[in-house]
Amino acid sequence: MSHHSNGHAAVVPSKAPDTIKRMADAASAFLASLGKAELTKATFPFEGDERYDWHYTPVDRNGLLISEMSGNQIDLAYKMMETGYSASGYQMARQIISLEPLLGEYEAMTNNVSTWQRLEERYWFSVFGEPGSDSPWGWRVGGHHIGIVASVVGNSEVSIHPLFFGSNPAEVKHGEHKGMRTLAEEEDWARSLVTGMTDDQKSVAIVDPIAPADILTTTVRVVDPGTTPQGISIGDLYDGQREAVVKL
Repeated sequence: MSHHSNGHAAVVPSKAPDTIKRMADAASAFLASLGKAELTKATFPFEGDERYDWHYTPVDRNGLLISEMSGNQIDLAYKMMETGYSASGYQMARQIISLEPLLGEYEAMTNNVSTWQRLEERYWFSVFGEPGSDSPWGWRVGGHHIGIVASVVGNSEVSIHPLFFGSNPAEVKHGEHKGMRTLAEEEDWARSLVTGMTDDQKSVAIVDPIAPADILTTTVRVVDPGTTPQGISIGDLYDGQREAVVKL
């Protein structure tokens, strides 16, 4: 299983107005396609704690499920989601969603069946506030191994925070997609960074020979510094290694 998460806001001032307009138009079109009952599930106020509720694990959450949408509504939901990613990021997100049934097949083959239904339709879409208004607004998409929350303030600031990509399986082992690796570059960059370290660097960077079962910081809003080992400082890396960290 591979993970890629981003705990920092991604703000691009020079392109923000264009991005915000595309987001507002897409979110408005999605909402306009929904009926009253669907709107009740899909919409929330911007204020409050709901906007901070995000997960990357397979758990039920609030919002409107893909399985509760018509074909046109699904298209509009994904168009809204697409505005929060680069072209490659959106392609990666859709590929991660497509892995769910493959994971279910693999679990059945290995007699390790999960109680969670591995379906591409188990992803939730939510909109906070009124798209395009002067007041802050945003949207969220979440499901197993996908987490993206977009927040918009005025016509100048847009934040994609938090953002999560995960891949399970890291490499597809069966079927027509055998060999597919969704997060191949990220995984390979990380491994090459570690394997390229000196023994002294590895003794500091590798804090445990066994990887933890999950991300140590999970999804808490404020992280306790004592939760994670310190590891190696970027200042203790060579120039090429520092470049590799930035690339990763």
